[in-house]
Amino acid sequence: MRVAIGKESKRFIGESGAKTCILGGVRFEEHRGFDDSDDGDVVFGAVCAAFSTLGDAAIVFDLIEQLREKEGITDSSVYVRELADKLVSSTLFRTPSLQGCRISGVSIMIEGKEPRLNEKIEQMRKNIASALSIDLDLVGISVTSGAGLSDVGCGEGMSATCLLTIV
Repeated sequence: MRVAIGKESKRFIGESGAKTCILGGVRFEEHRGFDDSDDGDVVFGAVCAAFSTLGDAAIVFDLIEQLREKEGITDSSVYVRELADKLVSSTLFRTPSLQGCRISGVSIMIEGKEPRLNEKIEQMRKNIASALSIDLDLVGISVTSGAGLSDVGCGEGMSATCLLTIV
């Protein structure tokens, strides 16, 4: 068994920004998006970061760059789907301990003052399960406001931490 951890933090764009907030593949139309070159989804960004801790991080970042820059894909769920497919097919890393592995679970902790996530957590879980090609019951999500203790907790952005287990 291997355990991978990843974290992603993003600042919201200015008030005049037209980008929509996306978290776990769910759109929050009433809230401004993140300052980033892709969709800015910190949840899928944290999952990508977890993949990068399993082996050569440059392989993960090169794949994402290829999808974003060369193919014009800005949907970060596509990055996760590609990484998961390549991990399971043993084409992501050449590390012997990762040959023939499968994803056995993922836990996500999302921190931010806003937007409120409770009503959309189930859809986020479904989107994450779909992107990773795992059963819904293997996806856990917890949320916290951050209680005003950091920029994220004061509403300047959001962060997500991912714990990914591989067997």
